[in-house]
Amino acid sequence: MIQKRINTIVNITYIATVKDRFKMIMDREKLTAGAFAESIGVAQATISHILGPRNKYPTTEVILRLHQRYNDINLEWLLTGQGEMSNTSSDS
Repeated sequence: MIQKRINTIVNITYIATVKDRFKMIMDREKLTAGAFAESIGVAQATISHILGPRNKYPTTEVILRLHQRYNDINLEWLLTGQGEMSNTSSDS
């Protein structure tokens, strides 16, 4: 019972941080949820579910579409929060 509760807390924390990282990408690109959804080829409802209070975790397909469209996004950062947001250096 305690382990299940810990796993739930960890999952909620992880989902919230992924949600925050999605918002950071949208802010960087200056896109609304609808425009962001369109840019990666998913329904606006998909992004709304990720960003909304239910904190639905993005599917692998959504992650891959995001990375395909914004290929400078560091996948490790997107999934775990570790590292830099972008794979490109600011020196170039």
